[in-house]
Amino acid sequence: MANGRKLCKSVRLYQFLFALLTVTITAVILYKRMTWESQRDARFNADRQVNGKEDTGADELDISKPFLGHKIVHLDLKGAAPKISYLSWFFPYIKKLGATGILIEYEDMFPYTSLDVSAKNAYSKNDIADILTMANKSSLEIIPLIQTFGHLEFVLKLEKYMHLREVNKYPQAICPSKEQSLEVLKNMIDDVMLMHKGYIEYLHIGCDEVYQIGECNDCKVRNYNNKWNNEDLFLAHVTTLATYIRTVYPGVTPLIWDDQMRSISLTQLSSWKIGDLVEPVIWKYTTDVEAYLTGDLWDKYKIIFPNVWFGSAFKGAKFPDTMISPVEYYFDIHRSWKSVIAMYSNDVNFKGGILTGWQRFDHFSILCELLPVAIPSLAINIMYLSSNIKSSTYFVLHDESRRRYTNLI
Repeated sequence: MANGRKLCKSVRLYQFLFALLTVTITAVILYKRMTWESQRDARFNADRQVNGKEDTGADELDISKPFLGHKIVHLDLKGAAPKISYLSWFFPYIKKLGATGILIEYEDMFPYTSLDVSAKNAYSKNDIADILTMANKSSLEIIPLIQTFGHLEFVLKLEKYMHLREVNKYPQAICPSKEQSLEVLKNMIDDVMLMHKGYIEYLHIGCDEVYQIGECNDCKVRNYNNKWNNEDLFLAHVTTLATYIRTVYPGVTPLIWDDQMRSISLTQLSSWKIGDLVEPVIWKYTTDVEAYLTGDLWDKYKIIFPNVWFGSAFKGAKFPDTMISPVEYYFDIHRSWKSVIAMYSNDVNFKGGILTGWQRFDHFSILCELLPVAIPSLAINIMYLSSNIKSSTYFVLHDESRRRYTNLI
């Protein structure tokens, strides 16, 4: 009997402690929710202090104005590539949210015929045809992405192509000075264009984060003979590929990530006439874009490029091992981008935006923030870009996107 009373007391004690813990956690969550917007406003007021000067601020810059350019959703296929049946739901869903197109980064999931670089589980030609048909049915523009400089691990990891590496021990960057490098890249471009002919107006050729450049003997000799530096070497490679695309596939405009050009002078960019060949996608995945991409950069780009695109993120840009997308973080990124667009849109023509969604940080990294768990982040941020609502309505957006998601499924 005594043991029974002790057991009852222990159970009641555990119940009390559990209830106390539940109340405490609930109170903390409610407190954080109540103070979230005031903390965010304080952060963004601090973000306005750029280079010691206070900018005009998001609200004063019509940040509530909808972005009317292309809103392209990035599908990164270098890990956990979606099944075709999933895409048949996904395409009409993002269209209803406000997306206008899809950037498909195929990596080794494309059924290449000229090169033996496709993964064993790569999409078939019929799969690609189905993807194009479904996208067309949803009135979504397709933009293929083929890496052509850095991030070529899926090719350069293979023994057959190791000799094309810029640095032998690193499979990231291809040597731009070897003739076979251009042959491989042109074969990849031709294979992709053959399957997409008649469907596309843009082809993204990557060219971001080229961490090894001008290091092999071929590149050093080439630089010396032409009196180049590594910036010239980069621009020579880009212009060669862009000229090839524009010549062989008239009407198709090459896009490139912009980061390698940020440190290149206006004079050097002008001398290569890069603005006549490509449109840059200016990417930044921070909550204070304007602090990093300052006026000097936009002053340079507005002279070189008639059109630019911006690159934000809805997933895969926080940490390489993140499992659940931090929705508030990605919302802050888009709020900051809206501020930048409002700040510079009188001088720079923002043709579109790409909402990137990385599956891995690179080909050898672990998977992060898989697409299904990032749907709330994607929905909120497409709606935010497309709407004329104020930036302080995060929770309204969250509830509205959840309602739309429920109705659409």
